[in-house]
Amino acid sequence: MLGGIKVAPFNRYRTLDVAVGIVQAQAEDRITLYTGNDDHIVADLLTPMVVRTGNREVTLRFQGGLLGHWSVWTRGAVEMLERSEGLRICRRHCARDAGSRFVRH
Repeated sequence: MLGGIKVAPFNRYRTLDVAVGIVQAQAEDRITLYTGNDDHIVADLLTPMVVRTGNREVTLRFQGGLLGHWSVWTRGAVEMLERSEGLRICRRHCARDAGSRFVRH
């Protein structure tokens, strides 16, 4: 069964508690995370959460946001989500390439 969770405690520690619970349940492949932390939306979309439990290290990411008061600004919210995805892709590729091109020995 696949499902999604809207995480909206407006508290970074509680947000991490949800991530830890998902990893402890080994549900990271079955659960999609959506942020509802209106005060932290951009950082939630850009920042991976690395959870270590037992001998496992799992990286979780919010895949989108469910923000009720943004419903009147849907176009802007979609554009922000698209930009955040672009930044995540760039960050992943730039970090990989940076070691060979930009580091001087």
